Amino acid sequence: MENLVFGLEVSFVSLIVVFLTLYLLSLLIDLVRVFVKDKPKEKASTTTLQKAAPRADLDDDGELIAVVAAAIQAYESNR
Repeated sequence: MENLVFGLEVSFVSLIVVFLTLYLLSLLIDLVRVFVKDKPKEKASTTTLQKAAPRADLDDDGELIAVVAAAIQAYESNR
């Protein structure tokens, strides 16, 4: 019986330590977010996206790959 009580105490203390650590990490992340503010990113205009990846019937996998590659390139160029 004594071992059971000791095991429960250790489990309870361990849970408290884990959740306290997670809470402190969340506070640290919020603190970093306050001090490190990124400049606002410009949203890509819809015309740019339409030029990069026009809608079409994508019967061939090669066409699909080309459209996805064009969309990624357009996204990266607007970052």
